[in-house]
Amino acid sequence: MATISIDYDSKGDVELILGKKDNTPLNQAAQQDSESSEQEEPVKYNVGPLGFKVKEVRLRVSSFKLISFSPYFQTMLEGSRFREGKELEEHGFIEIELLDPEDEPTAMIIILGILYETDIQVLIELDLPTLEKVAILVDKYQWHALVTPHAISWFDKLLDSQGLPNVFDETLLVWLFIAWLFGMKDHFKALSRVAQQNACNSIDPTDEGSRLSSRVLGK
Repeated sequence: MATISIDYDSKGDVELILGKKDNTPLNQAAQQDSESSEQEEPVKYNVGPLGFKVKEVRLRVSSFKLISFSPYFQTMLEGSRFREGKELEEHGFIEIELLDPEDEPTAMIIILGILYETDIQVLIELDLPTLEKVAILVDKYQWHALVTPHAISWFDKLLDSQGLPNVFDETLLVWLFIAWLFGMKDHFKALSRVAQQNACNSIDPTDEGSRLSSRVLGK
């Protein structure tokens, strides 16, 4: 099973590891070990223009870059308050596993492409599902200042090609989340009007799938 490695910084002191976390119980794992490896189906990540079946994605970067543009990583890596920062301080290098399902490799590659100004990885246009994945990582790792100019451009191109949604569904909630996250107030207001006019039921603020907090739904 392949591993994709990208060195954004050959002298980088952080390696981000993204992949599927193995939560298989030990008794099941022992049974699976006896089965043919040909029966194992690797996780499929659509990295770049082609879909590669890979076990994990490793991205080598600089802690300085992460700290400079992400308050999340700044908190994690500066000083010895957290294990990662202490290990980085002691050994000068650290591997950080980002194994949650929402840690989507393609989205992280796009964000790091912006961070390192790697044009080949920063697409002119993104479809809505990919933009949502980028937005989720921006929200989680606090990449707002870095990604917002690109996100606004991607969002506007989607509106130009698809037009404003006119029905209330899960897709509209994605549009709302992206518009709110990147501070697109006019778009958020327009989308909110669509939601108010077409919603049969109120939006449940406890539904994590919508990614819209109660303070957003109250606007």
